Amino acid sequence: MHTRIFFLSFILALLVAACGGQTKGELTDEQKSEQDKAYQQMMDVHDEAMAKIAEMNRTARDLKPYRDSLESEAQIEEVNLAIERLEGAEEAMMQWMASSPKMGQLRDTLNHEQVMTLLDAEQEKIDEIGAAMTRSLESAQSVLAGLREKTQNEN
Repeated sequence: MHTRIFFLSFILALLVAACGGQTKGELTDEQKSEQDKAYQQMMDVHDEAMAKIAEMNRTARDLKPYRDSLESEAQIEEVNLAIERLEGAEEAMMQWMASSPKMGQLRDTLNHEQVMTLLDAEQEKIDEIGAAMTRSLESAQSVLAGLREKTQNEN
């Protein structure tokens, strides 16, 4: 996934470099509306995924003590993998946020078609990141529930 993000970021850099000092022409109200709608859809996915960050952190924090108390190497590895996936998904979101385009910058440097192409690419990236966050959270919660059940049954 990181190579895909890098590749798409590289394409973005090429698009910006290719435009150089080219002026973008005035946008019609319809074009602005189309761009705003695409940008908002992208940000809606971002906002939905960001709402999971606290739960992801809480789940990772709840899993960590089990690493020290488990005897099975397979279970320890399962806990470590769940934590790594949570942290990796969160890091992907942080990287996306740091490099995601701002509408004003896009409109200042790119024409309408280029803006829409870039927003489509960013939508794909944030969709993928959001899905990774959901998958990692659901998987980690499942691991945690299993560990809690096992601990409860032992007591």
